[in-house]
Amino acid sequence: MIGRQTIRMPFAHFKAVINDEASINISESNLKHIYDHHYAEPLFELLGAREVHSFDFSDYEKATHTHDFNKPISDDFKNKYSLVIDGGSLEHIFNFPVAVQNCMEMVKVDGHFIGMTPSNNYLGHGFYQFSPELFYRILNDENGFEVQKMLMYENRYSRKWMSVKDPDVVKSRVVLVNDKPVILQFIAKRNCIKTIFSKTPQQSDYQVEWTKKKESFQKKDSFLSKVKSFIPITFKTTIKVKLNSGFHSSYYQPIDPIALLKSNYFKK
Repeated sequence: MIGRQTIRMPFAHFKAVINDEASINISESNLKHIYDHHYAEPLFELLGAREVHSFDFSDYEKATHTHDFNKPISDDFKNKYSLVIDGGSLEHIFNFPVAVQNCMEMVKVDGHFIGMTPSNNYLGHGFYQFSPELFYRILNDENGFEVQKMLMYENRYSRKWMSVKDPDVVKSRVVLVNDKPVILQFIAKRNCIKTIFSKTPQQSDYQVEWTKKKESFQKKDSFLSKVKSFIPITFKTTIKVKLNSGFHSSYYQPIDPIALLKSNYFKK
């Protein structure tokens, strides 16, 4: 885990998630022992982990390994872990490309990379807020990965989770305008070892434009430019906000988080 993760919920909620929603049978006393540990290692062991390591910039929380993720990880940790979890660290690391490459290179073939990171309405929380487009373009075949789930939910306000479509598949920017904090989550599998970022990731809709024939692009651009020049910028902005408000059904589909907990991702 990137950063030594903690269990941050009331015990009653924790118990409900483990016993009822994830259907893991464990006595209340043993579950209380896991909860009272504070850090997440015993929880991961309950879920099937044989060994759990943590990485942090500082040793203040006694992480297993101290490393500045602004810098490349040692070869000793590459292709080592069946699961790498970022529970909310990448947004605090300035050199994001190096940090996320470290995470990806630490995953074994057939292993998984799970991320939980701020998206909309987290301004000031860290250096960055992230969009689904970014992780779809990073965790792809060019880098030896595939996204298995891309999810969003409004943090602390709703149990409604949404499955997020790939902008490259829907051929449109997958946008969201809302007024609540949104968490982005993903599960990606490493299928093979490739040189990560040998090709710089590019936003999908721009790649479409760049590959169009020059003549048709110029014609379209000329026509649109004339039309747009007569529309006030305030009106265009208002229309965009109205069209993109909320979880638009073209991009987001409801998903049951309880069913996800009971899926094979969380079985020993």
